[in-house]
Amino acid sequence: MRYQSTRGGELPADGFCDVLLGGLAPDGGLVVPEHYPVIDAATLAQWRSLYPDLAAEIIARYATDIGRRAAHADWQGLQRRGVWRCRDHAPAQAR
Repeated sequence: MRYQSTRGGELPADGFCDVLLGGLAPDGGLVVPEHYPVIDAATLAQWRSLYPDLAAEIIARYATDIGRRAAHADWQGLQRRGVWRCRDHAPAQAR
């Protein structure tokens, strides 16, 4: 995944970890993906039954430099430590 600044400036790093820890872009703009992953109806339907792991699935699509396994392992670690214990959630719907 590559990222860009909303002000058009170049970014010195493209990886998710660098973007996440870097805050604003060097030109003061927000850092946004160059493109957004497409989520089809079948994937969205599958995710409905995986709600506790949904955050890891979404993060893995943006954090392509850390990989899907690492995203899931990090998320599961947060769940084990009790950082995420939300039982209620908004249902995801395909358009």
